Amino acid sequence: MEAVKDGGGRIDPGNLRHDAALKEQAEALEKITTRRLATLVGRAGTGKTTVLGALLKSRRLLEGGVLFLAPTGKARVRLSQKANAEAMTVAQFLYSLGRYDGWRQRPLFVGKEQYRKEKTVVIDECSMLTLDDLYAVLMALDLAHVQRLILVGDPNQLPPIGVGRPFADLVAHLDTCKTDEPRRSPGSRLSCEPAPDLLRTA
Repeated sequence: MEAVKDGGGRIDPGNLRHDAALKEQAEALEKITTRRLATLVGRAGTGKTTVLGALLKSRRLLEGGVLFLAPTGKARVRLSQKANAEAMTVAQFLYSLGRYDGWRQRPLFVGKEQYRKEKTVVIDECSMLTLDDLYAVLMALDLAHVQRLILVGDPNQLPPIGVGRPFADLVAHLDTCKTDEPRRSPGSRLSCEPAPDLLRTA
C-alpha cells in the first residue's frame, strides 16, 4: 500500500478492483523476490511501477543492493523516477566495465572483470533489448554473486532495433511452460492455461 501511495495513487478499501489489484501486486512481489530469475509482465497501468516501488521497501533486498538498468536514456530517466533510485542505461553499465564499444555503439561480450556489487538486478523495458544487449549484460554480471535477476516489460510493445527479441521469446516460453493449474486433456500429455494478459510473473 505504501508503494501505491508513494506513487500518487489512492486506495479505496471498499473497491473490489482495488483489492484484487493489491493482491495481484503482492503475489507478484512475493514471486520476484524469491526466484533467481523472474519476469514481471504487463501493459501500461497494470502495476509494474508499484511492484518496483515496493521492491525498494524490502529491507532484505536493500541490504544486498538493487541495480536498476534500462535500454535507453529515456527509459532510464523514467525508471529513476518510478523507483526513486539511481539507474543506468545498459550501455552505461557495460561501458563502466569496459564491455561497450563506444565508437561502433555495440556491446562487447568479454571484459577484464565481472560486476559483483548489488545482489538484485532489475532491467526495465526489456522488450527493447536486443539479443546482444541481454547476452552482454548476463556475461558482465557475476551470476554466482547476483541473487535475483528481474526482467520487466511488455513483450507486445517497443520491439528492439537489432537482432532478436529475447524478452518476448522468454515470456512466450515461460507462458507455454506455466503449470500453476495443469490439467489433462484428450490427446495430450499436459495442457496448461496461458497466463492472463494482466500483470503477471513467471
